[in-house]
Amino acid sequence: MSLLRIRQLAPTLRRACWTSIVIEPPAAQSVGVSGRVYEFEESLEIRFPAGQVWAARAGDKRYVLKELPESWRWENFLENIWPSLDKHPNIRLPCDTILGQRTLVYEHLSHDYLDLAQELPAPAQRQVLKSILQGLAELHSRRVAHLDVKPNNVMVDCSFENGSPTVQKVQVIDFEDGALLKPGKYVAERFCGNENWRSPEQAFRGYLYAPTDMFSFGITCIYGMLRRIIFWRDEDLERHKALGNTDQLARLTRQVMYFGDAKGLKGLRRFAAGKDKMAIRKSLDAIWKDRKNSELPYKHFSLWPEIEDKGFKDVVLKMMNLDPEKRLTAREALEHPWFADVKPL
Repeated sequence: MSLLRIRQLAPTLRRACWTSIVIEPPAAQSVGVSGRVYEFEESLEIRFPAGQVWAARAGDKRYVLKELPESWRWENFLENIWPSLDKHPNIRLPCDTILGQRTLVYEHLSHDYLDLAQELPAPAQRQVLKSILQGLAELHSRRVAHLDVKPNNVMVDCSFENGSPTVQKVQVIDFEDGALLKPGKYVAERFCGNENWRSPEQAFRGYLYAPTDMFSFGITCIYGMLRRIIFWRDEDLERHKALGNTDQLARLTRQVMYFGDAKGLKGLRRFAAGKDKMAIRKSLDAIWKDRKNSELPYKHFSLWPEIEDKGFKDVVLKMMNLDPEKRLTAREALEHPWFADVKPL
């Protein structure tokens, strides 16, 4: 679909009669702007108040149909982000829209990475991660920050033969939290992203832009290689809760302890925003001061014994520098030896 056609469709989509609380399945058949006829198969997700997601079939191909809630997030996607992007193998964009409805159509991919990562060997993990990084590099080259990078916002086409996986396609999806930013501009005081995958500046609603995605991508890389969500709710978060600390403060503490150094913390302090920025800076200083407390169960990422690959540690630490301005860009990360040697998909 051409960018001109996309721009023409956006006002129609905004005006279409739609409600986010309809829970009945769609009509047995829906017709797209392309003329393609989609036959409803099953409901994949009901996301009140964010709408429904269905699987459908047209000919011999499966598709995903996704309702659009009437919110600024989706208007932002329709008016700003989607028209700014071209077709790219590692970015999932709509391939059609349903006539007279606020519904977008996407190609169907077999797995989300959150589940699939538990089944992939290390070489396949690296292929998937490089493909995600290529998608982020394309987004950032178009001045789009995703701001919700996480494994379940990555779809993968993967087949298994005798238990051995073959990855065919990897795409970054779901851009409704994203932002189209002018050079030198940021998103500020917006609470976005998932708590387990947020960057430090997201945790305290600071200034956000492309480097925010790189920190979240670093967490995703660790998940892929260790099969572990390092900021998951666990005994440590319960310990913080018993002390009266919020989940956000507990995760921020881990981020500083795992990936911090004095220069990075100094840079991060500059990204506090809003009326609470002085309190946030004091909290960061208090966390840093407490890093030598022997009773705290944290080790810096460089000292994690379960990771023996020095190249992996190096690229992750460079992508997850606490100072957003010092993080590797997506293009720079692609040139790092740990990614450069991986065959792209």
